Amino acid sequence: MESIGKRFKHLRKMMKMSQVNFAQAIGISQGTLSDIEKDKFKPSIETVISASRYFNISTDWLLKGTGPGPGEVPVREKRQAELSPLEREILEKFRELDEEGKREVAHFVNYTHFEQAKKGRLSTSTSEQAAGKEYA
Repeated sequence: MESIGKRFKHLRKMMKMSQVNFAQAIGISQGTLSDIEKDKFKPSIETVISASRYFNISTDWLLKGTGPGPGEVPVREKRQAELSPLEREILEKFRELDEEGKREVAHFVNYTHFEQAKKGRLSTSTSEQAAGKEYA
């Protein structure tokens, strides 16, 4: 598919959704979706990310037509099958938390990750990513 508008329309049709339902799901108006599908203008990055998350597809597919598209298994789902029993338990409990609880857990994990990166206890690529963050 040659345009982002055509990919949005293709995704909506694959999901068997009306423009109204699809637009509501990703947080835009039906008119905006119609204009995107007709290639009158391009979606904002927030709209692309919202559609990617909601429909569990690659932003690369929406933007460029590459990467996992509708019906394909994204890498993050493939990795989930590789979780240890402890990781699965933590993930299941995390999903049961309300948004405030999830934010608290995320802050704790980010802080712990940062501290371990400072001590050199993470792999090089993860250490470099963590070094750019500041947690106090």
